[in-house]
Amino acid sequence: MPRINARTATGDDRVPSSRAQPAPAARGDGAAVEPVSVAACLADIEAFVKATWGPKIHFEFRASADLPLLTCNRISLEATIINLLFNARDAMPDGGVISVVAATIHEGDTAIELRVADNGVGMTEDTVRRATEPFFTTKSTGLGGLGLPLVGRFVQEAGGRLQIESKPGIGTSVTLLLPLSTSEVGQEQRLRGAASSPGSLTAPSPSSSIDQHTQAR
Repeated sequence: MPRINARTATGDDRVPSSRAQPAPAARGDGAAVEPVSVAACLADIEAFVKATWGPKIHFEFRASADLPLLTCNRISLEATIINLLFNARDAMPDGGVISVVAATIHEGDTAIELRVADNGVGMTEDTVRRATEPFFTTKSTGLGGLGLPLVGRFVQEAGGRLQIESKPGIGTSVTLLLPLSTSEVGQEQRLRGAASSPGSLTAPSPSSSIDQHTQAR
């Protein structure tokens, strides 16, 4: 059974407020932080969603071979990814494909780029601009409006950036850029030198259409 914390998801793949609730912080404010394997975290989540979600949703999970450990709160990271998967699933009522890609990028500061994309209904520019506002939702029923604000909070506390690109009728791509600490950069360089295998993933270029530097709300 995949190692998904009980605070991240329940047996029916939903938590009481319809979205996974992250722990208080990504790296500080009393939250327990540790070196986390993003690749292992994605593997656990992949096993979980494939075992509990319906057959209409197809998944593509990829992580580069040189992906370093990320110092963060694992529960918060899991909840952040699952929130994005919930959003993607909700955007595809008739089914579709969700792509999850994690790679190391070296444009300026070294960072882990985590991208979740779907081929769902997409969002208008106005909806994208408001997507990280707490309780803003386009849903007619349910609470809603919590997933992306919580994702934004995690990214902000990690010192990173959140990028959203979406087109109505085409789909949505949400990218998290999570910077590495000095020790993590050194670890990444060692891994990169040792893992130049042909199957390693080439990092996709970051999305530039909408780039939200997350702010405290």
